[in-house]
Amino acid sequence: MFRRLGIVSLLLGLAFGACDRQDVKLYEEESIGTWLVNGHKGKAFPVLQRALKDPDPYVRERVLHRMAELNPSSPALVRAIGKLLKDEVTTVRSAAARTLGLLGQKAEPLVPDLAGALGDGDPNVRYWVAKALGLLGPVAGEAAPKLLELCRDEDSAVRWRAIWALGQVGISTPEVMAGLKEAISDPDTLIQNSAKQALAELQ
Repeated sequence: MFRRLGIVSLLLGLAFGACDRQDVKLYEEESIGTWLVNGHKGKAFPVLQRALKDPDPYVRERVLHRMAELNPSSPALVRAIGKLLKDEVTTVRSAAARTLGLLGQKAEPLVPDLAGALGDGDPNVRYWVAKALGLLGPVAGEAAPKLLELCRDEDSAVRWRAIWALGQVGISTPEVMAGLKEAISDPDTLIQNSAKQALAELQ
Protein backbone atom coordinates (compact mmCIF):
# COMPACT_ATOMS: atom_id res chain seq x y z
CA MET A 1 0.00 0.00 0.00
CA PHE A 2 2.78 2.44 0.94
CA ARG A 3 4.64 1.66 -2.26
CA ARG A 4 1.51 2.35 -4.29
CA LEU A 5 0.96 5.62 -2.47
CA GLY A 6 4.53 6.57 -3.31
CA ILE A 7 3.73 6.19 -6.98
CA VAL A 8 0.57 8.18 -6.48
CA SER A 9 2.59 10.99 -4.92
CA LEU A 10 4.89 11.03 -7.92
CA LEU A 11 2.07 11.27 -10.42
CA LEU A 12 0.16 13.84 -8.42
CA GLY A 13 3.40 15.79 -8.23
CA LEU A 14 3.54 15.73 -12.01
CA ALA A 15 -0.04 16.86 -12.12
CA PHE A 16 0.09 19.74 -9.70
CA GLY A 17 3.74 20.76 -9.67
CA ALA A 18 4.71 20.71 -13.35
CA CYS A 19 4.85 24.48 -13.79
CA ASP A 20 1.96 26.21 -15.54
CA ARG A 21 1.92 24.25 -18.80
CA GLN A 22 -1.38 23.43 -20.48
CA ASP A 23 -0.75 19.68 -20.41
CA VAL A 24 -0.95 19.75 -16.60
CA LYS A 25 -4.71 19.76 -17.15
CA LEU A 26 -4.42 16.34 -18.75
CA TYR A 27 -2.88 14.79 -15.66
CA GLU A 28 -5.52 16.33 -13.41
CA GLU A 29 -8.45 15.22 -15.58
CA GLU A 30 -7.23 11.62 -15.80
CA SER A 31 -7.23 11.21 -11.97
CA ILE A 32 -4.16 8.99 -12.03
CA GLY A 33 -3.84 8.85 -8.28
CA THR A 34 -7.34 7.46 -7.78
CA TRP A 35 -6.76 4.74 -10.34
CA LEU A 36 -3.57 3.53 -8.67
CA VAL A 37 -4.99 3.57 -5.15
CA ASN A 38 -7.88 1.42 -6.35
CA GLY A 39 -5.55 -1.00 -8.12
CA HIS A 40 -6.53 -0.01 -11.67
CA LYS A 41 -3.02 0.49 -12.93
CA GLY A 42 -3.99 -0.37 -16.50
CA LYS A 43 -6.02 2.81 -16.78
CA ALA A 44 -2.98 4.87 -15.89
CA PHE A 45 -0.79 3.41 -18.61
CA PRO A 46 -2.20 5.50 -21.49
CA VAL A 47 -1.53 8.63 -19.45
CA LEU A 48 1.97 7.45 -18.62
CA GLN A 49 2.60 6.72 -22.27
CA ARG A 50 1.68 10.29 -23.12
CA ALA A 51 3.90 11.50 -20.25
CA LEU A 52 6.84 9.73 -21.90
CA LYS A 53 6.43 12.24 -24.73
CA ASP A 54 6.28 15.23 -22.40
CA PRO A 55 8.38 18.16 -23.66
CA ASP A 56 9.98 18.45 -20.23
CA PRO A 57 12.87 15.94 -19.97
CA TYR A 58 12.55 15.95 -16.19
CA VAL A 59 9.02 14.59 -16.49
CA ARG A 60 10.11 11.92 -18.96
CA GLU A 61 12.95 10.85 -16.71
CA ARG A 62 10.86 10.66 -13.52
CA VAL A 63 8.16 8.60 -15.22
CA LEU A 64 10.80 6.20 -16.51
CA HIS A 65 12.34 5.77 -13.07
CA ARG A 66 8.98 4.65 -11.66
CA MET A 67 7.73 2.67 -14.67
CA ALA A 68 9.26 -0.64 -13.60
CA GLU A 69 7.34 -0.46 -10.31
CA LEU A 70 4.11 -0.51 -12.29
CA ASN A 71 5.40 -3.49 -14.33
CA PRO A 72 3.61 -2.65 -17.60
CA SER A 73 2.62 -5.57 -19.80
CA SER A 74 1.53 -3.52 -22.80
CA PRO A 75 3.92 -4.06 -25.75
CA ALA A 76 3.02 -0.57 -26.95
CA LEU A 77 4.14 0.97 -23.67
CA VAL A 78 7.36 -1.05 -23.64
CA ARG A 79 8.06 0.13 -27.20
CA ALA A 80 7.41 3.71 -26.07
CA ILE A 81 10.06 3.26 -23.40
CA GLY A 82 12.43 1.87 -26.01
CA LYS A 83 12.04 4.92 -28.20
CA LEU A 84 13.56 7.02 -25.43
CA LEU A 85 16.86 5.21 -25.96
CA LYS A 86 17.27 7.84 -28.68
CA ASP A 87 16.08 10.79 -26.59
CA GLU A 88 18.07 14.00 -27.00
CA VAL A 89 18.78 14.12 -23.24
CA THR A 90 21.36 11.70 -21.88
CA THR A 91 19.72 11.22 -18.48
CA VAL A 92 16.48 10.20 -20.20
CA ARG A 93 18.33 7.70 -22.39
CA SER A 94 20.02 6.24 -19.30
CA ALA A 95 16.68 6.00 -17.49
CA ALA A 96 15.11 4.25 -20.47
CA ALA A 97 17.87 1.64 -20.51
CA ARG A 98 17.62 1.12 -16.76
CA THR A 99 13.86 0.65 -16.97
CA LEU A 100 14.07 -1.85 -19.82
CA GLY A 101 16.53 -3.91 -17.84
CA LEU A 102 14.18 -4.00 -14.86
CA LEU A 103 11.26 -5.06 -17.06
CA GLY A 104 13.05 -8.33 -17.79
CA GLN A 105 11.67 -10.60 -20.49
CA LYS A 106 9.06 -8.04 -21.49
CA ALA A 107 11.89 -6.03 -23.00
CA GLU A 108 13.16 -8.93 -25.14
CA PRO A 109 11.72 -7.48 -28.40
CA LEU A 110 13.89 -4.40 -27.81
CA VAL A 111 17.21 -6.26 -27.66
CA PRO A 112 18.16 -4.91 -31.12
CA ASP A 113 17.44 -1.37 -29.92
CA LEU A 114 19.51 -1.89 -26.80
CA ALA A 115 22.35 -3.40 -28.83
CA GLY A 116 22.33 -0.32 -31.04
CA ALA A 117 22.37 1.94 -28.00
CA LEU A 118 25.67 0.40 -26.88
CA GLY A 119 27.26 2.84 -29.30
CA ASP A 120 25.83 5.86 -27.50
CA GLY A 121 28.26 8.76 -27.14
CA ASP A 122 27.65 9.09 -23.40
CA PRO A 123 29.38 6.58 -21.09
CA ASN A 124 26.54 6.63 -18.55
CA VAL A 125 24.11 5.53 -21.24
CA ARG A 126 26.47 2.78 -22.43
CA TYR A 127 26.78 1.60 -18.83
CA TRP A 128 23.03 1.29 -18.28
CA VAL A 129 22.44 -0.30 -21.68
CA ALA A 130 25.08 -2.94 -20.96
CA LYS A 131 23.48 -3.60 -17.57
CA ALA A 132 20.04 -3.93 -19.14
CA LEU A 133 21.33 -6.51 -21.62
CA GLY A 134 23.01 -8.44 -18.84
CA LEU A 135 19.78 -8.49 -16.85
CA LEU A 136 17.96 -9.87 -19.89
CA GLY A 137 20.41 -12.77 -19.98
CA PRO A 138 20.63 -15.31 -22.82
CA VAL A 139 17.83 -13.70 -24.84
CA ALA A 140 20.23 -10.81 -25.43
CA GLY A 141 22.79 -13.04 -27.11
CA GLU A 142 22.79 -11.07 -30.36
CA ALA A 143 24.29 -8.12 -28.47
CA ALA A 144 27.41 -10.10 -27.51
CA PRO A 145 29.63 -8.76 -30.33
CA LYS A 146 28.88 -5.16 -29.38
CA LEU A 147 29.30 -5.90 -25.69
CA LEU A 148 32.68 -7.36 -26.57
CA GLU A 149 33.66 -4.09 -28.23
CA LEU A 150 32.85 -2.26 -24.99
CA CYS A 151 35.37 -4.40 -23.14
CA ARG A 152 37.89 -1.93 -24.57
CA ASP A 153 35.82 1.16 -23.82
CA GLU A 154 37.75 4.20 -22.59
CA ASP A 155 35.51 4.37 -19.52
CA SER A 156 36.43 1.78 -16.89
CA ALA A 157 32.89 1.54 -15.50
CA VAL A 158 31.57 0.74 -18.98
CA ARG A 159 34.26 -1.92 -19.49
CA TRP A 160 33.39 -3.51 -16.15
CA ARG A 161 29.66 -3.57 -16.88
CA ALA A 162 30.14 -4.94 -20.42
CA ILE A 163 32.30 -7.78 -19.11
CA TRP A 164 29.71 -8.60 -16.46
CA ALA A 165 26.98 -8.55 -19.12
CA LEU A 166 28.89 -10.98 -21.33
CA GLY A 167 28.96 -13.44 -18.47
CA GLN A 168 25.20 -13.08 -18.01
CA VAL A 169 24.35 -13.33 -21.70
CA GLY A 170 26.18 -16.63 -21.90
CA ILE A 171 27.67 -16.52 -25.40
CA SER A 172 31.00 -18.33 -25.35
CA THR A 173 32.30 -17.85 -28.89
CA PRO A 174 36.08 -17.93 -29.39
CA GLU A 175 35.99 -14.15 -29.90
CA VAL A 176 34.21 -13.56 -26.61
CA MET A 177 36.49 -15.88 -24.69
CA ALA A 178 39.58 -14.25 -26.18
CA GLY A 179 38.26 -10.79 -25.33
CA LEU A 180 37.60 -11.76 -21.73
CA LYS A 181 41.06 -13.27 -21.38
CA GLU A 182 42.49 -10.02 -22.70
CA ALA A 183 40.49 -8.11 -20.10
CA ILE A 184 42.30 -9.98 -17.34
CA SER A 185 45.25 -7.75 -18.16
CA ASP A 186 43.20 -4.57 -17.64
CA PRO A 187 44.94 -2.14 -15.26
CA ASP A 188 41.77 -1.96 -13.18
CA THR A 189 41.67 -4.73 -10.56
CA LEU A 190 37.86 -4.73 -10.47
CA ILE A 191 37.76 -5.38 -14.22
CA GLN A 192 40.34 -8.14 -13.92
CA ASN A 193 38.20 -9.91 -11.34
CA SER A 194 35.04 -9.40 -13.38
CA ALA A 195 36.71 -10.92 -16.45
CA LYS A 196 37.83 -13.95 -14.44
CA GLN A 197 34.33 -14.43 -13.10
CA ALA A 198 32.76 -14.10 -16.56
CA LEU A 199 35.19 -16.67 -17.97
CA ALA A 200 34.33 -19.05 -15.17
CA GLU A 201 30.62 -18.66 -15.90
CA LEU A 202 31.10 -19.31 -19.61
CA GLN A 203 33.38 -22.34 -19.34
